Amino acid sequence: MGEISVEPSVLASAGASIEGNAARLDEAVVAVNSVGELSDPVLTGLALAELRSRWSAGATQLQEDIELLGRATQGASTLYTETDASAMGAG
Repeated sequence: MGEISVEPSVLASAGASIEGNAARLDEAVVAVNSVGELSDPVLTGLALAELRSRWSAGATQLQEDIELLGRATQGASTLYTETDASAMGAG
């Protein structure tokens, strides 16, 4: 089996970046929700309201998933560091 080479600081940085970018989905949700109400025709207005609702819910779930990915990536960085320290007898 080949060597596994990981730079924990790069992994931690990537995780922080991923987690930070998740918040940008809020901007998209605000933009979708700022679309005006449409009352005529009624069915079009209802469809637009449903679209906003579902899109917002989906974007919120996606944001949470991206944040979790970022945290998991940062956690992997910590585990790599701890494993490396333990294997080298420093821990």
